[in-house]
This record gives sequence, structure tokens and C-alpha cells, in this order.
Amino acid sequence: MNHQTRTMNASDSHSHTLDEFSPEDQLILLAARKDLSPDVERRMVQLLQSDLDWERFLNQVLAHRVYPLVYRTLRRCSSDLIPSPILSRLKSETYQNGARNLLYKQELLRLVERFYRDGIPAIPYKGPVLAETLYGDVTLRVSCDLDFLIRGEDVPKVKGLLLALDYWPQFAMNPAEERIYLRSNCELNFIRRSEDGMAFQVELHWNILPPTMIAGLDPELIWRDASPTAFDGVSIYRMSPEMQFLALCLHAWKHLWASLQWICDVNEFLRQYGQRLDWSLIDARARALGIIDVVGVSLRLVERLFGGEPLRSPTISALMEHDALLEIVRRWGFPRHRMPSSNVEIHRAYLAFIRPWRNRWRYVVWTLMTPSPTDFQELRLPTWLAPFYWLLRPLRIVWKVMRGRQRM
Repeated sequence: MNHQTRTMNASDSHSHTLDEFSPEDQLILLAARKDLSPDVERRMVQLLQSDLDWERFLNQVLAHRVYPLVYRTLRRCSSDLIPSPILSRLKSETYQNGARNLLYKQELLRLVERFYRDGIPAIPYKGPVLAETLYGDVTLRVSCDLDFLIRGEDVPKVKGLLLALDYWPQFAMNPAEERIYLRSNCELNFIRRSEDGMAFQVELHWNILPPTMIAGLDPELIWRDASPTAFDGVSIYRMSPEMQFLALCLHAWKHLWASLQWICDVNEFLRQYGQRLDWSLIDARARALGIIDVVGVSLRLVERLFGGEPLRSPTISALMEHDALLEIVRRWGFPRHRMPSSNVEIHRAYLAFIRPWRNRWRYVVWTLMTPSPTDFQELRLPTWLAPFYWLLRPLRIVWKVMRGRQRM
């Protein structure tokens, strides 16, 4: 099959797929992308000329955090067909997000320069760097924090640096509690308020997902493949394209693909890097890390919502023929926007993607046993008794459920 025929078939398939969505949701899917084909523009104009529920459209765009892209597209494509109040609201939200992102970019550059001076390698991912990489404009992606991936051994040093820069940890923990937390989690959150009231939040990662998720990326592999580069004249490290793709898929899975924004990121990444990705390497690493289902569903969602036919390995292609996992995701993802309403639903959704069965048992045990900051706050143990948090947590969960203080 030549490239032209393959593209036409993908476009026809996408046109059919969109029929399952309401006209408002179809318009969002067509507009939430960086580049528009003539066919997409033509279909958008047809939808704009129909009788749309504009309030529902607006609520969906805001809930799924794609309003900067949608506003830019609509402004360039028949903006006269859009009610003025809707366009004004989108403009206001987009400009506020743009101003916030520019401030976050300045803060990112300030922190990265400090990391560099102190000899700390850091990979800024998501946030301003991802916005400029995928969309070519820091204002076109919604973000509310700065994410840095650092080496695990650098966490104490970076924590001290952030404290010196007037950042404060989100959770107060004593040294014993913090040691437990660092072993069983993947990030520390810090907050700083500027003099004008602007809140900056930094998420300091030493891995992409916590150990409790069982599946995840190997930090050593990430750093082995990472390369130095420049971002606005400041030295940073960047993941390899293959690792960045896997990280985007894992981040979407962490949130159960509930927001269209996460799938937009994967879509734009594939449009920009898909032809250059080493799919055999992605296949091998996804299998080794136990995330082959996560990758397969992410690709299926991109095709279902945005069309196109990205290149991929034969193994992942075969996996994508199965719809059971995709049906699980449809309960939460676009056009819906909700996480599962109970802890049991959340864990069942995660368990569906964890292989083999022994890893599912490990996930259940880790989830029941691993202390959280809430455990530290509600049950203050002396430092010398800190190991008992692991034993007391499952008992506390049972007690809270029986007392109606925690939903299953």
C-alpha cells in the first residue's frame, strides 16, 4: 500500500469514527490540533454552520484543557460563525493561560540555571518545554506546574536548593517519614508564592511513575539515552524521542486518559517524530517494562480521536486489534471527563493494564501496604516507630472503610 492510499484510508476511517461523537465533540476533535488539512477545515466549517450547543462545547473545551489550541484554530477558521460570548470566553481563558505559562517559563529558566551552576543534571518535561517542542508556542498548552526529572541521588541536594529559593514542600514529613516516602514514590511537590501572589508549583521526579504502579520506565535507561541540549539559551537534558513517547503514554495512563489534552500530546508527538521513531526499540522496551498495553491503547486513542496512521511495530499493531482495554478507557475518557468514582474502580482500571498476574498481586500488596502523606498526617508516630506505618496502613484502611470515612 503506497503512502497516498494509506493516508486516504486513514482519513476515511477517521471520518467514520467521528460519527459516534456529538457535533460539539466533533468540532473539538477537529480543532484541537496544531496543523489543519483542507479536509479538516472543510468539515469544521460544515459543523460551525450547524445548530451547535455552544455552552456544552465551551464546557468540554475547558474541562479537557484544550482551549488554547481550539481558540487559535477557530479564530483562524470562520470566527464569524461563533457566538461572541463563546469566543470572548475562549480568548480570555487562552490569554490567562498564556500569561501564566510565560511566567512559568521564566521560572523554569531560573531554576535550570541554578541546577546547572550546582552541577545537577535535570530533564524538564511537560510544561513549557513540551509546549514549545510539540506546539511551537509555550502558550498553546495548558499546564499548572513545572516537572523536573533528576537522578535519585540528587533529590536531597535539589530539595535543599528549592528550600533556599523560598519553595516549601507540599507535605511536612520528618526524616524517617521522608525516607519511607522517597522509597515508595516518584516525586516531591514544592510550592512558592511570589510577591504578587503567583503560585509556582514544582514537581521533582526521580521516576515517571511510583513503584506501586509496578509498570514504569527504568530511570537508568532514561538517563543513558538522554542528551544535552539548549532551551532558550539554557543547558538542559532531553529524553530520547523513544523514551519521551513512552513517558507521554505512561502519563496519560496515570490519569486513565481522562483528559483529551494527554491524547493531544501523544498525537502531536507522533505527527512530529513518528516517522523517525525506532518502533522496534519501543516494542522491546515496552515489553520489558510491562507497558505494551499502555502503548497500544494510547495509539488506538490517537487513531480514534484524531485519525492518521502512525508507524509502529508489528507486535503493537497486533495488540491494537483487541478492543477490551479500549472499552475500559472509554468509560473515563473523551467525550467524558471523569476519573473513576471509587478507589476500587481506579485500581481495577490500573490492574487491567498490568501484566503478568504476579505483578497484579504485587500492585495490590503495594497499594495496601505503602504509607501515604495522609497516613503520616493522621497518625504521627515517633521516628523510631516509623517502620510500623507499613503494618498499620492496611488496618487503618479497614477501620476507615468500616467507619464510613473512606469509600471503597
